Amino acid sequence: YWKQARAIFAAVQGVKPNNEGPLVGYGLSLINSDKNKLAVEQLRRALEMNPDNDVARCYLGMALKSAGLESEAARYFEGVIGADRDEAAIKLSRIMLGLEQEGASAV
Repeated sequence: YWKQARAIFAAVQGVKPNNEGPLVGYGLSLINSDKNKLAVEQLRRALEMNPDNDVARCYLGMALKSAGLESEAARYFEGVIGADRDEAAIKLSRIMLGLEQEGASAV
């Protein structure tokens, strides 16, 4: 499934090179394929295009955490929480920081 997703997002990026959305999707598919270094690269590119994309910031934190870069990951999660823009990204960031349990209501 994730291999197909990577191919689709790469193709969409070719058609929409100035849109960070396909890079975010591609990054997530790489995280789920345990290709964290490549995920970090794609998500950093997405954030170059749109630094306010909190979903990309959260996924970058996930990739960094999976790569063992806990303190750098925490900075991204804390940034998402502090920006207070995207409820889903905030909730996931809180879960990744251990501030909230998965399935729990946001406080």
